[in-house]
Amino acid sequence: MKTVRTLKASRIAEDLHTYFIEKRYLKMRVHSVFQTSANLVTQDDVLITMVTASRDIMPMGLTLDVTEPFEWPFLIDDTVEYTGFPMLSVPSRQCRIELQNVKRWTPYLHNVKYGNAKARLQTLKRLKVIVAKHDSLGIASLVNMLDRWENVTVADCDNVYCRFILYDLVQFLQAVKMKDWRAAGNQATMLIGFGPGLTPSCDDFMSAVLLSLYYDEGVEKSEREGRAAFIESVVSAAKKQTTLVSASMIQHAAEGKASGLYLCVLRALLEGKIDALEDAATSALQFGASSGSDFLFGLCAMHQIIQTWRVSV
Repeated sequence: MKTVRTLKASRIAEDLHTYFIEKRYLKMRVHSVFQTSANLVTQDDVLITMVTASRDIMPMGLTLDVTEPFEWPFLIDDTVEYTGFPMLSVPSRQCRIELQNVKRWTPYLHNVKYGNAKARLQTLKRLKVIVAKHDSLGIASLVNMLDRWENVTVADCDNVYCRFILYDLVQFLQAVKMKDWRAAGNQATMLIGFGPGLTPSCDDFMSAVLLSLYYDEGVEKSEREGRAAFIESVVSAAKKQTTLVSASMIQHAAEGKASGLYLCVLRALLEGKIDALEDAATSALQFGASSGSDFLFGLCAMHQIIQTWRVSV
């Protein structure tokens, strides 16, 4: 008789904990497996992300109490079952993942102490410098054009992704700046799904835009309907145009949720705390081949626009 391999989870996102509690049974498929993370997908296309202890926990995710090198106990397309808290099982691999006494993690910001305009502007400037100094395979090098994006040309772009998407990206930013949410939604469809990676560059960028809008404290009542329609259109387009992992990330961002490091960077921006920004941004830049830098570029772009909104009031 084979010995059952037992792994333990150390943390679970609150949204995933609630999801599990509400279900009596789940049959999931292993969607993708990487060195430090693995994704499961339910029959309703809900994505669940597991990570090793060295990785940042995600919304609808859990952290396993393991370190690298680590061999995941399943392969792509294997079945993982949930038969009630507190355990997941992989029947074909004689493995179970225990969820008992797991710590819960909040996948959204709470008790944000919004800083004054000057402090937030200085923090934004510092983030732009940090992103600009980082070598990126995606579109983040376009952070250098944020102060003059109405006049930028492809000659200013340093890679094929930036050159290809520049025009559509500028059109999108112009529409957002003007609060023309219908045009912004239409233009977003030109961006979603573009770029390298399991989460394409423009999707990382777009998730930062949606997350920033969620926590923007200066929304007028007259704007809410248009903004909400824009956000809904982006989420809807992502479900049709990009990867499941990316679409899930965009959905989370629309609900104010993101990974721990991304939330730390956003909090530092909102509260105007440069010291807190430095460490969080440096760590976030290491995420994926270009995901971290593309996300931070999105924060820079959106918060620069938010700054112009405040000045024009």
